[in-house]
Amino acid sequence: MVSMDGFRWDYYGNTSTPNLDYFNERGVQAHHLINAFTTVTFPNHWTLATGAWQETHGIVSNEMWDPNLEEWFFMNTTKSDFFQEAEPIWGTTSRLGIKSVCINWVGCDKVVQGLRPTYNYPYNQSLGFHERVNKLIDVMVEDQDVRLGLLYFEEPDHSGHRYGPGAEETLAAVRRVDSAIGVLRSRMSEIQGEVNVILTSDHGMAWATNPGINLADGVDPNIVNITTTGPVAHIWPHDARQAESIRASLEEAGAGHMTCYLRQGIPERWHYKANDRIPPVVCVCDEGWHTYLGDQFHGLGDHGYDNRLSDMWPVFIAAGPQIKRIPWVQHPFDSVHVFAIIATALGIPEAEWPPNNASLAEVTAFLLFSRAA
Repeated sequence: MVSMDGFRWDYYGNTSTPNLDYFNERGVQAHHLINAFTTVTFPNHWTLATGAWQETHGIVSNEMWDPNLEEWFFMNTTKSDFFQEAEPIWGTTSRLGIKSVCINWVGCDKVVQGLRPTYNYPYNQSLGFHERVNKLIDVMVEDQDVRLGLLYFEEPDHSGHRYGPGAEETLAAVRRVDSAIGVLRSRMSEIQGEVNVILTSDHGMAWATNPGINLADGVDPNIVNITTTGPVAHIWPHDARQAESIRASLEEAGAGHMTCYLRQGIPERWHYKANDRIPPVVCVCDEGWHTYLGDQFHGLGDHGYDNRLSDMWPVFIAAGPQIKRIPWVQHPFDSVHVFAIIATALGIPEAEWPPNNASLAEVTAFLLFSRAA
């Protein structure tokens, strides 16, 4: 599985991507993938890896507070403690004696429930895209028992933030990623056995040029801890009895561009309330808006918004011996079910899956046959 961070579903078809085309023509394309809310990087990569909603796997933001551990989580956090609430696919394979390699993927460098990938290369932005693909293939060629590989590219997300989702610079980043996929395409024949490929992403990107919403206009920062800002804000009142008044005041400060919820009132469709890391008050901006406290956001593109918004949707293409070759675009499906595709392709029966939210029934239409059924 390859993740191309911030690859919005409609980037595909808007610029030259001959290598993505190659896999699409030999496999299946969903209209888009329905990613999990919140539509940000760490939570969605962990959803892809675990087949679990964010409230289930516990990585609920790129930055968050854990009231039980009494610790902060940031994207550069090295401790494994935050990742223990769900088993990733490489944990499942390790438990079953199947070898794996993981390059730059969220959580791969963590020991999760006592397990980690057989071969792990933590995030290293200085490692070029072509080098990452070559490293993946080299490992799978040198150890023919490796049957699962995960690979991450941070583009076109970085360019989308800086230049905006429709900018030529962002589409140029799409072409750079496609070039790296070309290395995978050219070297796949070196891998022994069947090779199934999933090309997807964690989220899309929206233009974010509207003025920011200063959270200090809605609440005194001295009576709350604000642990996340941006399109979604996490607010922890010092006094839980003030949660409703703080919620209402913040929503008023949003001037119609932000909805604030008490945790118990968060929409069920987001699967984003049943976890202690989700705060008592969560504010969600309308597309194109963002919250801040102190420094404002200075990019042209952003994400994190409601996963019903089309600009938040990622791409999904898959091909291989166990993937149907379907010439028309398929209906979208939830990203939690990608786990089911991978597990089935590896021949892992559902009885061996960890507790998660993945369903084989949701993706059977994509599969040529189901060894896990």
